[in-house]
Amino acid sequence: MIQCKNCGGNVKFDIKSQKMFCSYCDTYYDPYEFEENEADAEEHVVNDPNAFMIDDTANQGSYMTTIYTCPECAGEIISDENEAATFCTFCGASTVLASRICKSKRPSSIIPFKITKDECKELYRQRMKKAIYAPAEYKDEKYLDSFRGIYMPYWVYDSSQYNYVQLKGKKTYRRGDYKYEETYDIDFNLDAEYNGISYDASSSFADSISGAIAPYDHSKAVKFTPAFFSGFYADTTDVQSDVYAPDVENIVNNSTTDEIEKQPNVKSISIKYPVTGKSAIFNTNVRCKEESMYPVWFVSHRFGDRVTYATVNGYTGKIAADIPIDLKKYILGSLIVAIPIFILLSLFPLIVPRVALYIATIVSVFGFITVLVESKSVKNKDSNIGDKGMLDKVVNNDDDIPKNYNIYAIVTYIISIVIGVIVVFSKPVFDGYYYGAVILELIASILCFLVVIYNYNLLSTRKLPQFKRTGGDDRA
Repeated sequence: MIQCKNCGGNVKFDIKSQKMFCSYCDTYYDPYEFEENEADAEEHVVNDPNAFMIDDTANQGSYMTTIYTCPECAGEIISDENEAATFCTFCGASTVLASRICKSKRPSSIIPFKITKDECKELYRQRMKKAIYAPAEYKDEKYLDSFRGIYMPYWVYDSSQYNYVQLKGKKTYRRGDYKYEETYDIDFNLDAEYNGISYDASSSFADSISGAIAPYDHSKAVKFTPAFFSGFYADTTDVQSDVYAPDVENIVNNSTTDEIEKQPNVKSISIKYPVTGKSAIFNTNVRCKEESMYPVWFVSHRFGDRVTYATVNGYTGKIAADIPIDLKKYILGSLIVAIPIFILLSLFPLIVPRVALYIATIVSVFGFITVLVESKSVKNKDSNIGDKGMLDKVVNNDDDIPKNYNIYAIVTYIISIVIGVIVVFSKPVFDGYYYGAVILELIASILCFLVVIYNYNLLSTRKLPQFKRTGGDDRA
């Protein structure tokens, strides 16, 4: 807890003034006046026979655990192992777990919150106006009041490219009946620098989330001091900086390639790059410059046994929200649209049974492909495929991945499509066979419709421990 120098009250960072503010005596301070905080939560390492996995203050496998006590009320503070700033559950005091900042790599810089909680809530309201099928509770003011501010750790990278580059190019064109092919030698001195490329350094902060609210302008960062944490949550780094180095290298190489191909004298030329790779020809060097803390507003909601989320960039206000679909609302909306379409189609002559089966089979095939693609996406999501930070820290357990990826819908679809194809090629005289196959494929399509909604809701939810936090500074 950061104490006011006048009255001893809990001083917190005020977003509007960008200063530390004591709400008890209305006093403002410069954040750097509290460079050395003397009232942080006290750390005690104790024997705990129930401890199996422990935090970074003890050796894995021992029966030691760390307990923090609130400097205000001496209550026990419960925190995740990667938290660097949190709130006392007894008195609500904001406190910094300074020992975790010291033991981990201390951040070099920080981008303070610029978007206030009220502004964050308004941004979310605007976003939800477009989500007509969202469950009603997602638009409830109580839900909006649950937004919490958290500083997330990021690795900040710089990259340089200095080299004499030699490339080959080709230009092909026609004149009359002749085809011409011209070859070019493209030589130039490359001198390029890229600064401030950042990737989140917390395994609990999914790459898809951090990417959705990116970018952050690192030039807006200021020198780090723990005082900025007061009134917010904060996580510490648990992903190594080399995890995202290849991604930075790829971004830099692609950016340089784009700049080269934009040049007027080579714009119409097809450039061939060597098989050794762009990094070799460009002499690309990537280094992790520093660790920085970036601001994020977040809110979560329990959706079955999963969690839905909405996040807002605490500096730019860019919002990302995966909102599940309320099935009842969606069915009602579909019926409202389907009725006039049905009336319109009824004005035209009836489709012959054979053509009806053709159409139903084509629709079923597209539905079958949709279910397969979505099922694969759900499996990849639950397996953390593509999330380098998560894969770096978490070993996937097959028991945690849902086993039933719409197998019943897929089997039903296969059966209905096979029967439809058999009826089409057998060309029965009795129309009942055609109508029967159409009805079967219609049932399969309805099942597909439900499965697609189910899959969408799975893709809109996830298990993110850091979004389960409660408390925080509602005045921020």
